[in-house]
Amino acid sequence: MHGRSRVKSAAEVEEAKQKERSKKLALFQQLNARVFAKYQAKEYDDEAFALTRELLSRSPEIYTLWNYRRCIMLKRFLQTDCNVQDECKAELTFLEGCIATNPKCYWLWNHRRWLLEQAPKPDWKNELDLTSQFLNRDSRNFHCWDYRRHVARCASVSLKSEFEFTTAKIEQNFSNYSAWHYRSKLLPMIFADQADSSTILESQLHKEFDMVQSACFTEPEDQSAWFYYRWLLGKGKNVALADTTSSKTTHQLSPGTREVLESELGAFRELLELEPDSKWAILTSLLLMHAIDMRAHREEILTSLDRLRAVDPCRRRYYNDLRTRLLAELDAAAQ
Repeated sequence: MHGRSRVKSAAEVEEAKQKERSKKLALFQQLNARVFAKYQAKEYDDEAFALTRELLSRSPEIYTLWNYRRCIMLKRFLQTDCNVQDECKAELTFLEGCIATNPKCYWLWNHRRWLLEQAPKPDWKNELDLTSQFLNRDSRNFHCWDYRRHVARCASVSLKSEFEFTTAKIEQNFSNYSAWHYRSKLLPMIFADQADSSTILESQLHKEFDMVQSACFTEPEDQSAWFYYRWLLGKGKNVALADTTSSKTTHQLSPGTREVLESELGAFRELLELEPDSKWAILTSLLLMHAIDMRAHREEILTSLDRLRAVDPCRRRYYNDLRTRLLAELDAAAQ
């Protein structure tokens, strides 16, 4: 009708999008060809610097060009009128925008680390704040976690401060493997038992059990907390687990540790009443019984293995192997 704009059909809209994509692809290919021509010619001029910036802002995964760009920057640093600090600062700003749109690109974080090594006065506090910002957007970005550990070391951030940071992130989201992993690295450095550096102080161990138990009960099918829980069990004094690499075990538990493990076992039995098919709860209960007294819990351990083979058939052979080793341990203990 008169006075109304014509509405394009779906086919016309798709055709227009395809033309736009083709145009962008052609421009990208031209830019890519220009950059690699200069790279092969070993040209480290301002034009190459500008072109790599344009191409990498579109496609940061081209790691060869990050190497090329570093070579260009090193040449620029040698110029008498170059302010290295300002150059690094400008590049960090450029990277910040790239990371915002591609937060899980390894090469961006790697280039940022290199820049801080070149800067005469690296601003580590700013870098630490930056990782906090990006982890607020995606708390499970392991590239950012890895970079944060590097920054924390360089900035001499206290271990307890970082430990508290992992606590905050875990409380925001229990399903955060990177935070649990970082916590497992910090815990032995802060709370190691003076009598045995391979174990954790019992008082802190009890607090950790409470925290991870909350995570396991809240998200019983999420494996990150369960992995930490299993690691934590091995950090108690005189606690040995039915691990895949060792058959040696001891049951000379301290009274405090035994009390905690028995309390944990009771809690996970309650969880199994609510989630009877939770393989992580079954496996953890088995490990707790093994750590407390495998002979006293012999039949319940074997029953748990049967349940695991039923609820997790894809790992049946692993459970068969575990059963064989546990029976061997029981036979050896009985002699």
